[in-house]
Amino acid sequence: QYIARIPLDLPTKPKVLDIGCGTGIASFGFLERYPHASILAIDIDPAMLSEAQRIAEKKKISVKKLEILEGDINNLRKIKNYQTGKSLLLKKRKYDIIITSGSLEYADREKVLPFIVSLLKHKGYLINLSMSDSLIGKLHGAVYRFKVIPRETLLTTFAQAGLKEIQHIPLTF
Repeated sequence: QYIARIPLDLPTKPKVLDIGCGTGIASFGFLERYPHASILAIDIDPAMLSEAQRIAEKKKISVKKLEILEGDINNLRKIKNYQTGKSLLLKKRKYDIIITSGSLEYADREKVLPFIVSLLKHKGYLINLSMSDSLIGKLHGAVYRFKVIPRETLLTTFAQAGLKEIQHIPLTF
């Protein structure tokens, strides 16, 4: 739902990296909007990856469209295929869009963001779906043990990592 509201100018077959994919909500939403996309979806939690795999199989989504990977945002140089255990190396300047869904809250942002930015193609997009600094966001952070990142801090960190044309697009219900 959120992905559909973001104005994007992408190729017909975009290459997508979803970091912190959880159960795959953003990846599945992206495939609905861009059915010819190929997505690498990464998460650290095997239970979440198992659910994402189950949903992908139920929706009959091929591995060529959605490859589910296990890895930590703080060490993206060490990821592996969730089912086969085969290691995978992320290639620089390969992705048209990178989605981070609630994963930057757990990251060493000053270290991780420059590497993430290096994976984007020229004029690529980084979409960060994160909690707002509201009561609900703070409660969510308490439950899942993370600290909500103030918007200004994120915007500054994105700029320092080399991102240009940074926009904040509130995704309200």
